[in-house]
Amino acid sequence: MNYRGFELDLFQEEALASIDHHESVLVSAPTGAGKTLIADYAVEKVLAHQGKCVYTSPLKALSNQKFRDFTSLLGQENVGIMTGDVVIRIDAPLLIMTTEVLRNILHRDPGRLDAVEYVIFDELHFLANEDRGTVWEECLILLPETIRFIGLSATVKNVAEIGDWLTEIKGHPVKVIKHDQRPVPLKILGFTRETGLSNHKKIDDFARTKINKNRRLLREITPHQSESRHSGNFENKYASLFQETSHRDIIEAIMPDYLPCLFFIFSRQGCETAAHQLTCDLTSTSEKAEIDMIVQPLLVQYGAYEATSRLTTLLRRGIGYHHAGLFPFLKETVETLYERKLIKVLYCTSTFALGINMPAKTVLFDRMVKFDGKKLRYLTALEFFQKAGRAGRRGLDPVGYVIINRNLKRDTPWQSLQESDIEPILSALNLSYNSIINLLEKYTLEEIKKLLGDSLWTFQHRNQIIQQEELLNSLLNDINQSSQISLDHDPHEIDHHKQTLEQQYRLYERKRTEIFNQLHHTRHKKTELRLAREINNIEKKLRNISDEKKNVEVLNIVLKAPHQHKPSKKVRKLFTKLRRTKEQIQYFQDYLFNIFQEKLRVLIDLDFVSQDLQLLSKAEICKYLYIQELFVTELLYNNVLDSLDELELNALLNCIGQSERKRDLRKRRTIEHPLKSSLMRKIKHIQQRLRDIGADRFDPLEFNLNYATVAYLWSKGFAFADIVKASDLQEGDIISSFRQTIDLLKQLKDVYRNDPLMITRFNTCIDCLDRDVVKVVI
Repeated sequence: MNYRGFELDLFQEEALASIDHHESVLVSAPTGAGKTLIADYAVEKVLAHQGKCVYTSPLKALSNQKFRDFTSLLGQENVGIMTGDVVIRIDAPLLIMTTEVLRNILHRDPGRLDAVEYVIFDELHFLANEDRGTVWEECLILLPETIRFIGLSATVKNVAEIGDWLTEIKGHPVKVIKHDQRPVPLKILGFTRETGLSNHKKIDDFARTKINKNRRLLREITPHQSESRHSGNFENKYASLFQETSHRDIIEAIMPDYLPCLFFIFSRQGCETAAHQLTCDLTSTSEKAEIDMIVQPLLVQYGAYEATSRLTTLLRRGIGYHHAGLFPFLKETVETLYERKLIKVLYCTSTFALGINMPAKTVLFDRMVKFDGKKLRYLTALEFFQKAGRAGRRGLDPVGYVIINRNLKRDTPWQSLQESDIEPILSALNLSYNSIINLLEKYTLEEIKKLLGDSLWTFQHRNQIIQQEELLNSLLNDINQSSQISLDHDPHEIDHHKQTLEQQYRLYERKRTEIFNQLHHTRHKKTELRLAREINNIEKKLRNISDEKKNVEVLNIVLKAPHQHKPSKKVRKLFTKLRRTKEQIQYFQDYLFNIFQEKLRVLIDLDFVSQDLQLLSKAEICKYLYIQELFVTELLYNNVLDSLDELELNALLNCIGQSERKRDLRKRRTIEHPLKSSLMRKIKHIQQRLRDIGADRFDPLEFNLNYATVAYLWSKGFAFADIVKASDLQEGDIISSFRQTIDLLKQLKDVYRNDPLMITRFNTCIDCLDRDVVKVVI
């Protein structure tokens, strides 16, 4: 079958046939295999009979790209877009949006989707993303059963399981199509200065032989250090045996035969530094002329920015870098040049691998570890192959080369990765406070419990529940058949004892909270130590009471068994197994609902929700907010924003939801922020109250004062180049923060939708921010 001039693979034909039969489809295929054609076909088919379609992606930049692509393909009258940045033609038959926007529509205005036939979920493997997976899962659970969907995913191990789950909760069959064959096979190699380009086994053999030859000498020098290459002493002990292998060594060795290439370095500064260290010239005279034609307008408009001049000097030589800290216009220029094969070596971070269909002949990795915002860790198999899968251009390359810098000064033996090692998608469902409020507005507690029961988490743990229930029945059968059990307890006494334990538990919980509050407010070391000891003692008592409560539960079962004085050791072991099995079953059955109830308790304690689960005035504010919703609601409810002018308001809002990058920061400048001390005292008081109640246990409070000054100066009319000089933040991060603040201001407009004066005020704030390089132009 041929579609748009492409001879389709079997998996694509299967998907198109399912769409012809108006079925939901879930497709798992390697990067570059042609999943996009399936979405294009569905869109064209729906629009051919005047139907409506929604296309979602995980990132605003990808949504913008899809908007441009589909507008070019279908005509601008047929395509609209909704993100936190832009809203264009929301009544168009094809509506592009981020998954967050779709989730918000499903919560607040599901009627808007009444005429929609298909929803396309691009990059469906985001279901497993720790930070954003919950949005995808909420969308799939809440999506009306009448709407069909197409899920496009990178290769995942358990796509059939995901299909079974979706078939069950949506009430209609979901066609699962798994395609494992890459259009261009990968060849994974390593490189060191000593071995050159080689397979990983040979590199490991080389390293092992060299270490063995020098072992006696090394023992004499460092007799007390471990010989394990995995030990923390490896760099001290063996580093001197090997030569340093840099990115330049690899590029010089592989060019020009292995170019163009993507070089993944998981550090923004690392990408820029590496690009500037590369001194070679990789473009012809005609290519330089073409690059100049694309770059010249950029220099005319944005040449005053240091970031522009630093990058464009490299681009003429066919060298570039790409990361989230760049100006959006620079990222787009790099992508354009790369797509036209004018960039031969592109240093990039993980963001370049997300959804952008730009293959290379070779993909290189500087290291196989990355900092994920919390810790330094190895790449997962999914992360590795999503990036490595860019290697090999269909129709151009017989094989795609993947090369890892095996710098033996820092390296450990190669841990072989196969595509069969790609991790399964696991549920990351973690309802936000906003989602809980929106659910409480429409559903009863029992209905919410059922919705949570429809989650992927519950589906994936159901087999464990079944296995534990079978074990429980077996244990009960063993106990009932035993003649060695005797417990002379009156059931009424047990109930009374259980109530007493509950009262004691609540008493100690209250006492623990009181001491925690004292601990937060004290500044005396001796008092801190005393309070910490008291908390430790209370924790022990709570654990003991909890264990006793569990024993009482077991007693209720045991009382039904035959009586005999002093149960045997064998039977006591049965009781222990019985108790643990019941705990496991309860854990799996109630896990999500228990988390829901813990968050609900926070909402009740903060007076967002009443004891009888009615939404109070704070909740009526919070249900329209999606960025640090509890904190922003408290700011509004306590009239913290009322005394601020537009400049101060933007400065404050720009700090909300911003976490500080611990890597790649330039030297910190000391700049006095524009927020008054009286305002900061109010903010800190609100933050402390949220912490005392435990609101930040699931959703950390993110407020970074480093973002106040840039928003204040920008809102005041300063040039962007001046505010960059006044801060240590990267250009892309500053623009991203402004875009998020504009998004938050639009949410505040929804909160104050019946107050024209406040709406005018927020529009003024938006106008101050949404200008020049910050303004999104699609």
